[in-house]
Amino acid sequence: MLTDSVDAAPGLKVVSNVAVAYGNFDLAAAKSREVLLGNTPGVLTEAFADFVFALRLAAARAGGWGPWYP
Repeated sequence: MLTDSVDAAPGLKVVSNVAVAYGNFDLAAAKSREVLLGNTPGVLTEAFADFVFALRLAAARAGGWGPWYP
């Protein structure tokens, strides 16, 4: 992803990600092109906890976990 972005925008200096890790960045490409990478650790912690709690409630009400149908 980063390699394509840098090729399309040779003046690119910074790429930021609303996530905790750098798993979706090509770190070697960023380093070779001197592109700074940023992330946002902790930003999704509460939202993720709320989501997991809601999934647990839904599974309890449905009597278990299984396929979902609209």
